[in-house]
Amino acid sequence: MIPCYITSEMSDDFEEALRLGAEAGIETVHLRKGLFGKDIEQIGQEEIDRILTTLDKFGMRIGVLMPPFGKCDINDPSVVQKHHEIFERMVDIAGGLGTKLIRCFPFTGLEPDAFDAELGRIANTLRPAVERAEAADVLMCFEVVDNTIGRTAQHTRRVLDALDSPAVAAIWELMTAANVGETPSRGYPHLRGTIRDIHIKPNADGTMDPLVNTGENLTDVVTTLAEDGYAGMLTIEHWHGTEGTLDGLRILSEALDHVQV
Repeated sequence: MIPCYITSEMSDDFEEALRLGAEAGIETVHLRKGLFGKDIEQIGQEEIDRILTTLDKFGMRIGVLMPPFGKCDINDPSVVQKHHEIFERMVDIAGGLGTKLIRCFPFTGLEPDAFDAELGRIANTLRPAVERAEAADVLMCFEVVDNTIGRTAQHTRRVLDALDSPAVAAIWELMTAANVGETPSRGYPHLRGTIRDIHIKPNADGTMDPLVNTGENLTDVVTTLAEDGYAGMLTIEHWHGTEGTLDGLRILSEALDHVQV
């Protein structure tokens, strides 16, 4: 398994963000903000060239590109259209950066009890982006987040199934799903085989264990993943600046070393 971090959470200075991660022994990073003054969906060829040069300087590679695509109200057609335009740009950016993984969301704007009735509309609204992803051979990685329609792993899996495409996968967010009552042990079976990345936020004590109020620990999750042969990414997210991000990476790496020895 591959420990990762988001460069802008390490430092707003992209080169510094990579240097610190490389010194900590990390080789894979995600790109969201802080890319020579731009967000990932805003960059052009000049920034693409600088990003590639800087990655090469520190021996780093890209994990997931993290635009805000789909984190918008499904009931606002004009905003949804703007997000489809973001995805179109992201396909070109992914090609320039030589990567295939683009983080996505299944929209906001619906109450949880409306999910069943609205699943068809969710899928139909996402369909143009899914078809573009299929044509470009990129992978839409839908993140489990409790302030979107895909609040849990179960919801997210149902979105993936409704889309029924080889161009969709999941990013499993442990903490936000737990916040709405889905413990990791309950959530994982829904996403088994679809996960490309796993996000781990700190708990109230600034560490990983227990995972929120679930009574479950990171080692439990990593052990299950290892037993299933998961060889993908695990990502520190929202660990509060440089020192917090480095601390989170240290804790994560120790957990991986313990399980994978």
